[in-house]
Amino acid sequence: MPYFYTLSRLKTIKYILNIAPYVLLIISFTTNANNNFIISLQGNNNQKINIEYSEPIRLLTLIKDAKEIRQAKKTSSTYWLGSSLSKLIQPQKKQALIKNLKQLSIKHERSQPLSISFSNNAQWVEKNIHNTRIITPIDIDKVRLNKNHNPLLKGGYKLTLANRPNNILILGAINKPQKLLWYPRKSASYYLQKIALIDDADKSNVIVIQPDGIKTNHPIAYWNNQHINISPGSIIYVNYKSLLHDYSILNNMLSSILINRTL
Repeated sequence: MPYFYTLSRLKTIKYILNIAPYVLLIISFTTNANNNFIISLQGNNNQKINIEYSEPIRLLTLIKDAKEIRQAKKTSSTYWLGSSLSKLIQPQKKQALIKNLKQLSIKHERSQPLSISFSNNAQWVEKNIHNTRIITPIDIDKVRLNKNHNPLLKGGYKLTLANRPNNILILGAINKPQKLLWYPRKSASYYLQKIALIDDADKSNVIVIQPDGIKTNHPIAYWNNQHINISPGSIIYVNYKSLLHDYSILNNMLSSILINRTL
């Protein structure tokens, strides 16, 4: 049975509940409000609750309401570092990137590993990147204490309260995107020893997107290696090297699109 919530700020609320495999129970009340939000409760079989407010709200209000609902559902504790806020619109350069990757895959058909890598990355982006993430802290204490982290929200948003994952994701200049088990106090170079890089991979530096969406460069070669810990749920993007072809723009576009991935 669904839980019912009495949140006075809400003009309407829609419950989408997983009650059996491949079955959804939807309870909704219609409205003409424009402030639409999706709260994704990853700790309860990826349950999603659609709510609407009668007027624009602050991020802190949305987080408090989401936390209240999550507590009522008695889910596991929130992984604030991996929780996120996204606009319900497709990232601006997503389709251009997918088109570029598919064209490169065809262009390099004679170099099968490179062609397959481009094609698999295009498929992953198309399947997994849907909304435009806003890079802002979701930790309720950080938002409460800093007004710059508490913007006014108007329109459609998705707030994801994530569970703490036990893996990291690697993609880019490898055969296909893959997940590896996360270990504490391990750097990017540790994980890259466990996979096969294609010949066109840059083996000097990788880009790491931490669960909060922050993108940083991590040196991994023997001559510049730096030990930088990686958090659960991070992405390691392996650059395509630009020795014969200049892939600097592609590397920047692809790694930037990955910021929009949510846990």
